[in-house]
Amino acid sequence: MLDAARITLADHRTYDLSGFYIVCTSNIGSQQLLRPTRLPYTTLERAVLSELHKFFRPELIGRFDEKIAFKPLSPDTQREIAHLTLCEELARFRERGFDLTVSGEAFEFLVRRGVHKTLGARPMKKTVQKFIGDAIRDALKAGASPSGILAVSLLNDQLRISTSADGLRSPVSEVDDHK
Repeated sequence: MLDAARITLADHRTYDLSGFYIVCTSNIGSQQLLRPTRLPYTTLERAVLSELHKFFRPELIGRFDEKIAFKPLSPDTQREIAHLTLCEELARFRERGFDLTVSGEAFEFLVRRGVHKTLGARPMKKTVQKFIGDAIRDALKAGASPSGILAVSLLNDQLRISTSADGLRSPVSEVDDHK
């Protein structure tokens, strides 16, 4: 992308980027991939790259060695991203003294809420942080223990922290079971 493999910033500092890969992403042409169709993926990929050529000048496109059109995330990939995000968040809360496990129902709830049709799994981290944080906040406000099993409250469609004595369905002891 850069002829001399260097970049100079506005404050006149120069950085050597030789040995680095520069990756740029865009949603240009993504609407082609999101429409339900029976066309082969290679045809859709050509349509996406055609959109790219309409948007950018040829001299810029020529500087990129590779152009790749990504397929939309499969449900298995979405679940894997949710699993990784949830593990990170639970570890972060565990360091702060909140020992939480996640019921299978709560995991599915977070997967449904964290995946967006056009944005993919980008909202997953914010979704996990919001719902787990809200459950901890609600438990603390109610004077209950902020540790326990995260379950879905079907009454108000949110997560809540409960103990195994609350009669929940068999809780998932480790998130790793969802892989």
